[in-house]
Amino acid sequence: MDRSSDRNQHVDQRILPRVWRIVSELAQERSIVIEDETDTLEQRGFSSIDMVRLVLRIETEFGFKLSSALITSKNFTNAQSISDTVRRELFNDDI
Repeated sequence: MDRSSDRNQHVDQRILPRVWRIVSELAQERSIVIEDETDTLEQRGFSSIDMVRLVLRIETEFGFKLSSALITSKNFTNAQSISDTVRRELFNDDI
């Protein structure tokens, strides 16, 4: 593994648990079962209002405002895609 891959894995280990916590908390508030980081949020029952709340919580947790261009269904499909989006935003990093 090269240094870039090592760094990406380390960053993922810090970001994904925080994103997963937020997703889990929001799901629990609505009695939605999310089994893992790859579960599709919309298919599990997240509404558009839930997604807005999720974006706000992500912005608060990580201390930055997401540009509207980043708030897409592709970037907010599941906890893993959100984590990848946060990493790209925080570190100007292409995956």
